[in-house]
Amino acid sequence: MFGKTFFDFYDFATSNVLLLLWGIFIALFVGWHWSYVIVPVAIALMLLAGLNIIHF
Repeated sequence: MFGKTFFDFYDFATSNVLLLLWGIFIALFVGWHWSYVIVPVAIALMLLAGLNIIHF
């Protein structure tokens, strides 16, 4: 496949293509489905669990 072995092609596809696409998909999903009510609740739960977040 394109002068590469199967494993080289699989490595390229997962690290350069699929990782980027899934990152974009997750960002769009969270931005689309999370409302203004869910975000403060999620942040409060993370703080209660001891997971500190950097506030910008």
